[in-house]
Amino acid sequence: MSTITRLAGKTAIVTAASAGIGRGIAIAFAREGANVVLNGRHEARSHEVLARCREAGSAAELLLGDVAAPNTWKGLRQCALDHFGAIDILVNNAAHFFFRSALDTREEDWDKAMEVGVKSAWVGAKTCLPTMIARQSGCILNISSNMGLIGGRDSCGYIAAKGALHNLTLSLAADYGKANIRANTISPGPIASLGIATLDEHTPEAAVPALLAPLRAGRALGLMSEAGAPAVADPGARLVSAAHDEGFRVVPLTGPSSILLALMASGLEGQRFRFAGYLPVAGPDRAAALRALESRSAAAHETQVFIETPYRNDALLADVVKTCRHDTRLSVAADLTGSGESIRTASVAQWRRNPAPPGKRPAIFLLLARPAVARR
Repeated sequence: MSTITRLAGKTAIVTAASAGIGRGIAIAFAREGANVVLNGRHEARSHEVLARCREAGSAAELLLGDVAAPNTWKGLRQCALDHFGAIDILVNNAAHFFFRSALDTREEDWDKAMEVGVKSAWVGAKTCLPTMIARQSGCILNISSNMGLIGGRDSCGYIAAKGALHNLTLSLAADYGKANIRANTISPGPIASLGIATLDEHTPEAAVPALLAPLRAGRALGLMSEAGAPAVADPGARLVSAAHDEGFRVVPLTGPSSILLALMASGLEGQRFRFAGYLPVAGPDRAAALRALESRSAAAHETQVFIETPYRNDALLADVVKTCRHDTRLSVAADLTGSGESIRTASVAQWRRNPAPPGKRPAIFLLLARPAVARR
């Protein structure tokens, strides 16, 4: 352990400290002897950083929360004062990063970039400055980016926020230097940290190519999905297609797919199956879709796989049980790999006698109809 303690007795608040630059600053401050008040949104990663700070010999505390919310700042200030009696250093590190040009930037992303990257820094300074002024001592470090000074491609809102943060810092320095409070901006270049962008059913088609910006810059890009296997019955397929169009190498990695897990556990036909996605919601249309699936299943001896929004699972099950033939096999797999996992395969007749609805859990529905000849 380092014996250098240049920050001994100082108290620092570090936002977005669960990863990347914020994590590095928090641990470095702890090693230098500072008391550290950490902020982050990711609970597991934040607690890991808290443990690292304490291992370094720091008295460290953690307050989870979004710095775009004013109450988070009130909590951070109170935490620092209650535990350590002062606020000497404020590090504003939070940012909202996304890959979109000006034309493709959504208003909600622009607003989020400004709220997290600029407004939160202003609210943080406004919250901590009275304590610093009273002590006639303090330091505010705002983590910007060289992109906020020189610009760049496909990151319109992020770049604008970082430029605004730089100028906010200049204003703080001019206004409070007389109180012996220093305000500085650190504007690093590319850092090997994790950036996350959202790709979902609401992402405009024109905005998808901008998500490939890391690949164009020579960096790696990964695709993750809450549905299990990315790009399989998932909006991620659009990003994969765009990567192929630009000649980037695509490498699939093995991982759980809720569709395949459900099929594996169902005992239904696994050589011939079809994913039908979402069925119509309206009663008559849904009944017609279910009869069509059942007919196709019987004719081709093909398992039909379909899904529904969790809060409508029970209504879908009721429609399947009401519409399909008594000898059709139905499997419902819910909360796969979760603590409440349940998988049941039975005839529709058995489901009628004992419905066992999945409730509002993520679920996969599979059915296999007996051929007409077999029913005679």
